[in-house]
Amino acid sequence: MHARSTRASSRLLEAALINGQSQPWMYEVLALSMTIQGRPEADVRRVVLSLADFGTADYASVTYSAAYLTGWAARRRAQPVR
Repeated sequence: MHARSTRASSRLLEAALINGQSQPWMYEVLALSMTIQGRPEADVRRVVLSLADFGTADYASVTYSAAYLTGWAARRRAQPVR
């Protein structure tokens, strides 16, 4: 049930963004939802970076994007160490 609701919320948010109904929080929720689903890293990164492109992005949103992407870089470096 959880996976199905995560996919449904991703689809809903993607549709809203495509149709010009975007809000800054939608990018954050979409990125988290896509990560939970195991979607490709490049797709999630694109969503996170889109938040920075959002016309009304504030300091907190851009900082969130940077922290999110930095976390990915750290995970990628840590994976081979296992």
